Amino acid sequence: MLGIFAGLIGLWTIIRIRRHDRFDPEPRRIILLSVILGALAMGLAVWVQSWLSRLAPDDALKPDLAGRAYFAAKAALTEEAAKLAVVIAMWRLIPRHFNEAIDGIMYGTFVGIGAALAETCFILFIAKEPIDLPTQEVMRILGHFIMGGIGGFAIGLFAQGHHRRWIIAPLCVFGACALHFMWDLLSYRMEDLPANEEDVRARLKGLSFVAMSLVISGTLAYHGLLEWGKRISAWHHNRPPNDPVRPHPLSEFFPLPRTPSVIPTRSTPGDAAAPPAPPSGTLKP
Repeated sequence: MLGIFAGLIGLWTIIRIRRHDRFDPEPRRIILLSVILGALAMGLAVWVQSWLSRLAPDDALKPDLAGRAYFAAKAALTEEAAKLAVVIAMWRLIPRHFNEAIDGIMYGTFVGIGAALAETCFILFIAKEPIDLPTQEVMRILGHFIMGGIGGFAIGLFAQGHHRRWIIAPLCVFGACALHFMWDLLSYRMEDLPANEEDVRARLKGLSFVAMSLVISGTLAYHGLLEWGKRISAWHHNRPPNDPVRPHPLSEFFPLPRTPSVIPTRSTPGDAAAPPAPPSGTLKP
């Protein structure tokens, strides 16, 4: 049930973000590049996590609350830093396609999708851990692109030169890392609990409720930033926020035939204008 709910939220979010980026839409090749770079960044983050695990003391690797908190903090900091580094690199390397606040949340979203796909490939083919497809994969993609979008919005504020960027940007980065940490910690605790005792089942239901609350809170924060980014972009382009420049999200994939524009002809001084026709029923002089 949680996976179906997350999948519907993710589909709605993808449609909304492409619909909101209406004034200066980014080319699809750049979006695909952000997905690929996100996957490569996740590979680097996984390598850093394995290196930190070798350096950690034995007490930090125990399956208790402190050990799980260490694993959750390690994953949150490395993965969010990797995704944020990709968004910063895209801002500095392709500034022509990264000039609005909403571009940050959009690129962060697709970087997060690439990171989620790379993490799934690592779990399936390298770590060879059991995975519940498609529920777990849907939750992973939803979490990564929401957290990546929230963190990427911070870079979008710097790209547009917003006057509150030094206040809002750290809050966005901290919020993405905190959401990632709490989600991973809950996931570890739910995996550690056995499912054969009645009190444990009650605790598992409680943790599931907290996980659902995290999903809803992160989604609301994401869409709030998305709406704010759309309004900043509309103000930048001197357009109303709900200007229907892109009437439907599928119009870029299946464009409708456009009517040819009428080009007005310029009249020359020698051309005489035709006299107006006399009204019907009148006699000619």
